[in-house]
Amino acid sequence: MYQKQIFRRKSFLMALKNDNSLDVARTLLAWLHAPADAEHMPSATLTEGINLISEAGITLADDRLTWWRLKAFQKEGKKDDALEVLITLSLDANADVAELLPLIVELDDEKADSWLEGHIDVLEPAACVHMIRHENLRTPLRLLAVERLCDAGDDSLNEVAALALPLLARSLDLELLAIVFSNSAHLAL
Repeated sequence: MYQKQIFRRKSFLMALKNDNSLDVARTLLAWLHAPADAEHMPSATLTEGINLISEAGITLADDRLTWWRLKAFQKEGKKDDALEVLITLSLDANADVAELLPLIVELDDEKADSWLEGHIDVLEPAACVHMIRHENLRTPLRLLAVERLCDAGDDSLNEVAALALPLLARSLDLELLAIVFSNSAHLAL
């Protein structure tokens, strides 16, 4: 019950439109500490919050809101806006690709694929495994994830070897095929 009251209070603060400095400060604090439920707000509302934070000169706090806005654009069918936001973002090793990959697939755009390709070197091996398992992801991205695991010599390649082999066979990448076969003890030759 207490959390619902806090969310209502924050929702109220987010809706304030006064220009006096106290109301602006309250609204800014509400956006900086936006609850997870704020993720479901419309893109226009999230954009207002991001703009307010940006105008205040705070750069670290708007990442979460930007990801939420990206998802809101996707839900609203605003593909061009979602793509524009996506290509401005960066990924770190801890990125949650489980949420990201469906968005990339739904955008179905070369720019989105290129963006993900440009960030694959920072992803953890587990993220690459997830990419390989995601059958709706374009084959070149899945192959890039296989290559990343092979280059890293990561043991998690064993988890997806059965999926990696057909991808590599279709691409005729004999060198990577050999690496997968030689490193996968459970594959029968």
